[in-house]
Amino acid sequence: MSNLQLHQLRVTAVAKIMCDNLTVPVDTENVVRAALLHDMGNIIKFNLAVFPESLEPEGRDYWEGVKKEYIEKYGTNEHEASIQIVRAITSDERITALVATIDFGHNDRHLSDDIGMKIAGYSDTRVCPFGVASLAQREEDGRQRYGGDDSAIRDAFYASLGIIETQIHAVSRIDPKSIDDAMIAPVIEELKTWQV
Repeated sequence: MSNLQLHQLRVTAVAKIMCDNLTVPVDTENVVRAALLHDMGNIIKFNLAVFPESLEPEGRDYWEGVKKEYIEKYGTNEHEASIQIVRAITSDERITALVATIDFGHNDRHLSDDIGMKIAGYSDTRVCPFGVASLAQREEDGRQRYGGDDSAIRDAFYASLGIIETQIHAVSRIDPKSIDDAMIAPVIEELKTWQV
């Protein structure tokens, strides 16, 4: 769907900008490919009554059929479905491992020495449905879309992301907080030419 494609392109553009501005080595191509593929199964969780404009030109019935097929083939967990789809697209385990860490449940990414893993996960959290957002904006967006629960898990997740943001900034020529929609726009156009 167009809104999912745009989300994946935005996340990837954020990731690519960060990778391109690091002062330490990172496997940029794998991070970019993982970001391009990270939400392939997300149709499973979509309420297709929301954002009806993103269902065009095919229409809601078409996308309801796709959603049903995905659930039948991959089950009801969109993250696990995404991992299965990525495995079907590529045998590159690094890409699959990066996609696996782009998930709400990975509060421990900040403990890893893997800067690619940090960037992949962090990039996804910097993008809301309508563009690049700060971590605080993204947290508020998540509370509005998924419930106002102030659970310890959610709090730990965003605390971990704050640590990751600081860790990335420590090895970057730019402040990750400075990445915005204007900065990612030309990168999105470049990404449309990438082969996965």
